[in-house]
Amino acid sequence: MMIKNKYPDFTAPDATNCQELIKAGAFIPLDNYWDDYPNIKALYTDVQWDRMRQPDGHIYYIPLFSSVNIKEMNPTYSGEAFWVQVKVREWANYPELKTPDDFFDLIESYLEANPTAATDETDYGRIMKQIDALKHKDLPLIVMSEDFDSAWAGYVEEYGNIDTQVFFGELTAEVARRCG
Repeated sequence: MMIKNKYPDFTAPDATNCQELIKAGAFIPLDNYWDDYPNIKALYTDVQWDRMRQPDGHIYYIPLFSSVNIKEMNPTYSGEAFWVQVKVREWANYPELKTPDDFFDLIESYLEANPTAATDETDYGRIMKQIDALKHKDLPLIVMSEDFDSAWAGYVEEYGNIDTQVFFGELTAEVARRCG
């Protein structure tokens, strides 16, 4: 990711990886833009902002879910939501999605236009479904097994019966498309 200077739409790195991303130039100093966005500057007091400053004196990210306000928050959203990848919205020229029907219409039209997606009609989708089913069936049993080695060997044998070549070929092609 950092070597190619290409980053995903969203990233939630831990503290160590945040520092690596800052060193790689992936983040820009946010405090350079506070005059243009006073509401962002108003999120915290000067003392709180100072806690977030990096050694170079700049602030590169806003830890909305940390202990800056002496309150630990879980950043994982587990409620209901409609999520759409940026590449899908970009493909459709960033349509305005106001209703669930708009959302599902977008997804359906994207899958229709991109038949290599993981659907039951593609080898990739069928194989992905086989791998997921095997993982959900066997992995909990392996973890709880008194004979881990034997349980793992059974899993590996079943996994070996799945033709993963198409699946990993498609994943490799997707990485090549994204990373150029």
